[in-house]
Amino acid sequence: MFGLLNIDKPATWTSRDVINWLTQQARRVKIGHAGTLDPLATGVLVVCLGYATRLVPYLHEQTKTYVATFLLGRRSDSDDVDTDVELIPDAPPVSTDQILAVLPRFLGRITQLPPIYSAVKVNGAPAYRKARKGKTVEVPEREIEVHRLELVSHEGDSFTLEIDCGSGTYVRSIGRDIAIACGSGAVMSSLCRTRVGDFTVGDALAPQKVQRHTIKDQLLSPLRAVPNHRSILMTEAEAISARHGNEFPARAELNITESEVALVDAQGVLTALADYDARRHWLIPKVVMCSPPGKARDTNPAIP
Repeated sequence: MFGLLNIDKPATWTSRDVINWLTQQARRVKIGHAGTLDPLATGVLVVCLGYATRLVPYLHEQTKTYVATFLLGRRSDSDDVDTDVELIPDAPPVSTDQILAVLPRFLGRITQLPPIYSAVKVNGAPAYRKARKGKTVEVPEREIEVHRLELVSHEGDSFTLEIDCGSGTYVRSIGRDIAIACGSGAVMSSLCRTRVGDFTVGDALAPQKVQRHTIKDQLLSPLRAVPNHRSILMTEAEAISARHGNEFPARAELNITESEVALVDAQGVLTALADYDARRHWLIPKVVMCSPPGKARDTNPAIP
């Protein structure tokens, strides 16, 4: 079994719960997801099945969109409402104009401090594990990229943001820091990931709708994990070379100018991602959608 699923994670499920459910529906198939969502969060969770798990790094690179709501005048160790929330004494009221004035500070490449209740590794272990044990945790700052940041609404002590950002961004921290810049504090009360690349929440499936007898028909093409890659249709001989991870000369009529391309077979199934060596005019498979020769293969056949 080979493909992608666009899952709408419910607020009552963890990302691990989604994987556990799908594992029951697609037995003996390797399954992974591209980007953990906090238990509080809902929305797009792109799941990879079979050899498509090798495409997870490419999905991580795609821009993500979030809609998040924050409560002003509060703070918590997790920067959301999943841990004890404390009211900030004498927190001043924050106006819409104040929020709009500080938003530009959080655009582009910025540095942020993730919450101690996060999956950031500290000495090889997720920070949240130590935090839950009451241990002192010093989480390192990280550089992130915010492409777009808009104030959707602000009423009383609640404001909502829509954010386009890159991998590794903690939306909780953005809302917290915006509130601090306004002289207050904030905790996140809701979060929805509405988009990962071209995967949208409007097209996502509730996990319960993915059943053993439907999952094969619900799989999406692995090519959707690499939408910016040019697809190269291979000959039968080229496909055999690609499946074995062997490089081969690029046909002149293909006129390849890209540094990396997607190789597809006669059925339109992604076989490999390949580097293009412009000096020699050869294609060099780098991510192959099957097991190397002599290695065990997935129990179920590939599905386009």
